[in-house]
Amino acid sequence: MPSSNSTLYQVSVCCLFFGYKDNELKLLVRDADKSGRYCFPEAKLHGDNSLYGTACGIAGRLLKTNDYYIKQIRAGDPKETENHEGFQLSVTYYVLTLCDDLITEDDEPDSYYWISLNQANLSGEQKMQVETALKRIRRKIGIRPIAFYLLPKLFTLSQLQHLYELILNIPVDKRNFRKRICEMNYIQQTELIDKSSSKRGAHLYAFNMEMFRRSRIVFKL
Repeated sequence: MPSSNSTLYQVSVCCLFFGYKDNELKLLVRDADKSGRYCFPEAKLHGDNSLYGTACGIAGRLLKTNDYYIKQIRAGDPKETENHEGFQLSVTYYVLTLCDDLITEDDEPDSYYWISLNQANLSGEQKMQVETALKRIRRKIGIRPIAFYLLPKLFTLSQLQHLYELILNIPVDKRNFRKRICEMNYIQQTELIDKSSSKRGAHLYAFNMEMFRRSRIVFKL
């Protein structure tokens, strides 16, 4: 039993889920109340559960598969609880996943849904959380193949480039980008053609994770 001088902490884990669909970055939210304020997926830390295990538990309840990328961002500043008997501490993770992997519960009033990141009406603290996550993602996507968790199994090079431009928030040189892609044997061109955006169409590509792990070619985009 804690002594009278002990500080009690209520620890929770918050997950920021990012998706990519309709040429937009998406954020997973639900409405907290009639005011329309958004909430992010969150769970309290219980018993012997780890922070990472709790975050994966959130993802497991919301997603159809475990094909996602998850990484811890930060721990927020402790806040005093409403009953003044301790402090609340929230640890944030970001999750990259396919929008279509979300388990939908249309008849549930508190179900989560995707919103456009550009149109998200977030509070000041939430904006800081999202921007911190995006900064971490920007640092990572150039040296690790995490962007492929946001894309379908088959994608065009234009889709891949556009996704990088959205996340980095800067234009990407098309010639250099595609030249670098061609150097990576684990990003493979298929015989399939996507004709959704033009009559001529564009080749569909696939990222081979197993080949990437065996390859000596450094990932750098």
